[in-house]
Amino acid sequence: MALDRRNNRFFFACRLPGESEVQVFRPAAKAEDADAQLVYHSFKKWGIDVPVQRSEESLASLAQEEFVAPPFLGQAEYRSDYINTIERIVRQIQTDDTLEKVVLSRIHIESRPENYRPDLHFQALTEAYPDQAVHWIRWKGVGEWMGSSPELLLDIQGDRLKTMALAGTLPANRGEWSEKERIEQETVTQFIRKQLLDSDWVIEREDGPSDRIAGPVRHLETRFYASGQSNPRDLLNRLHPTPAVLGWPREQALNCIQENEPYSRAFYTGYWGLEQADHSRFYVNLRCLSLHEQAVVFYMGGGLNAHSNPEREWEETEEKRSAVFAHFHEAKHQ
Repeated sequence: MALDRRNNRFFFACRLPGESEVQVFRPAAKAEDADAQLVYHSFKKWGIDVPVQRSEESLASLAQEEFVAPPFLGQAEYRSDYINTIERIVRQIQTDDTLEKVVLSRIHIESRPENYRPDLHFQALTEAYPDQAVHWIRWKGVGEWMGSSPELLLDIQGDRLKTMALAGTLPANRGEWSEKERIEQETVTQFIRKQLLDSDWVIEREDGPSDRIAGPVRHLETRFYASGQSNPRDLLNRLHPTPAVLGWPREQALNCIQENEPYSRAFYTGYWGLEQADHSRFYVNLRCLSLHEQAVVFYMGGGLNAHSNPEREWEETEEKRSAVFAHFHEAKHQ
């Protein structure tokens, strides 16, 4: 079945962890022609949920298609302003008997070079991070986004499930885990364990916490393996957003984020995935950027709790930004 050429400017490309093949998808002309269901949801759970079919087009040909993303209207914070916000939130956590953790984020904005090639940027990320989920999307209602995520949200194949708790951050080659990072990771672990049990999955094994290298940083990771029968969407709704990208308790953390983040996260810390009859995989949208007519916007954040050091929290966001930004200047046509 031929693709609907009217939708030819919309596509989704990904390279999944441990795989070498880049998959390219276009909107399916008919639902019965679809190879998968593409889910691309924002931090607040709105987004697209559409049938897609495979395409054999090259990344270079995708980059040449006309697509004008909307302008970016947000503003980045100065370092001093961000640290002041962190200090205020940490004080709030220390004096509030209920608020345990808040994930605060920020943006970094670069002017978009005239010779910038998103396909080269995507390719550089696939080569740099073979064990991460790398994606690139242009879609109506989404805009244009790209990222390389180390965090699996959900992998369901038949009656088997995999997921992970990923939290706590240090530079990849230095530092020792402190109480701050261990508490931060345990909050996420406990949350995921409860969601699995409450939705009648049988946890067969937990591995961790152990170190997980993710480019310039490392995290604490606990992997869950479970069996049972459940609709993937039901479990996704239970899991997202986890305390790893929101905080805990959920409502108080969300209120704090809305009061203190001077921009809209949109699809940053949302999730994306491909749902297929025999295998569905979803990833948290981290280490990502959005592309605009004149700007490239990078997104990063970190978990705050009562033990957070504001200066170290700023450094952590810079380390996370470098995971994707390091390849930005490589992505130019020579």
